[in-house]
Parts: sequence; C-alpha cells; structure tokens
Amino acid sequence: MLGPLYSAFLQEARRTGCVIFEGQSIPKDEAYRRGMAALRRGGRSLDMAEAYFNALIQYTPEFGEGFFQAARIAEKKGALDRARALMAEASRLAPEHELYRAEARRLQG
Repeated sequence: MLGPLYSAFLQEARRTGCVIFEGQSIPKDEAYRRGMAALRRGGRSLDMAEAYFNALIQYTPEFGEGFFQAARIAEKKGALDRARALMAEASRLAPEHELYRAEARRLQG
C-alpha cells in the first residue's frame, strides 16, 4: 500500500503530464524523446525504450503515441495480443490518426 505522500506525488505527476521513471519525475515529452532514442539504438536498448513507453502509458494514458510505440515494441518482441490491445487503444485515443487505424487493422489481421 502506498503512503499518502507518495500517492499525492503520483497524482501530481499524472496531472502535470509527467511520468515517474526510475524514481524520478520527468516531463512526458522528455520521456518520449528518450524512448525514441532508445528505440533507434535497437538491440538491448529496446528494453529501455519499452520501459519509457510503458511509463508513458501508465502516467499519461491520454497520450496515444505512447500506446502506439509500446505496441510496435510488443510486436517486435512477439507479444501480439499485447500489441493488438495497445494499438487499439492508440487508435481509440486518436481516431483521426490514419497510421494508428491502419496499424490496428493490420494487427487484427
């Protein structure tokens, strides 16, 4: 069970668009930038990218791009059910985003 002070810290992070990553509060845009950099490096950095995007979907659940990138990583790792669910959520959050919709359809087969 979380203490009240830590619980308040997490709520404030969500309200301000920050994510908690390795015990630190960082802005959503910075977490996204770091996740994309790790994704571009590939290899073992894929796990770091996944951690950043998982933090984004946890702390900024309205941010469709976080779900989109997490879905791409899940697909690369062969976790197709997770990839489908994440991509469907990205598409739901940003129905005007054609790439999200196309990827969601592709993953559904």
